[in-house]
Amino acid sequence: MKTIARTAVAPASPRGAAAHLKVGPERRDLFILDGVVPSVEVGGLYEFFRSLPYHFRDSDRLDTKDYKHFGHVFEDDALMEHPVVGFFAAAAIAHLQSVGANVGHVKRAYVNLNLYGDVQFAHEDGDEWTAVAFVNERWSDDWGGELLVYDGADKRLAYAITPAAGRMAIFDGLLTHRGGVPSKLTAEPRITLAIKMSRSRERRPRGAVR
Repeated sequence: MKTIARTAVAPASPRGAAAHLKVGPERRDLFILDGVVPSVEVGGLYEFFRSLPYHFRDSDRLDTKDYKHFGHVFEDDALMEHPVVGFFAAAAIAHLQSVGANVGHVKRAYVNLNLYGDVQFAHEDGDEWTAVAFVNERWSDDWGGELLVYDGADKRLAYAITPAAGRMAIFDGLLTHRGGVPSKLTAEPRITLAIKMSRSRERRPRGAVR
């Protein structure tokens, strides 16, 4: 298992790839982008996410629906018009297009808010692209909360991606992954924005923006 930490990945220019990893025997894509958000805007962005209304409704899989965590769902009909969702979605799509990936429209976007004591389960998102943006203004390595990515059908842990301001992970939705739970030492909730994007062969619904 390898950790992608603050010191392990050199900061990149906005919308630049800090790392391109191939995971599992199928060699599925995992990209780590740093510097997506200018440092002067990180604090305001975090306050925006802290101020959203959250509901105790989200679960990772159908068989774990009794184990919920806090989430906020953005309306699906105007995702690219939303100034924050549209910013991160455009960055993710631009990067995927720059490496020749098969990416289409934004399907949905939501926020996960995790606290110490929450339970998260490993799962796959399906045949789509997933982008996970870490939006906390600050994060200590002792707080845990790594995004865990697993290697192949035996679900061995392949990568643990440390939360960091301005960092976004983009990966094949068929990769098994699990959102990390903050440790008891955590002074803040762990907040991430998740964006799901289609493969470009899918029919584009009315109103969707590539």
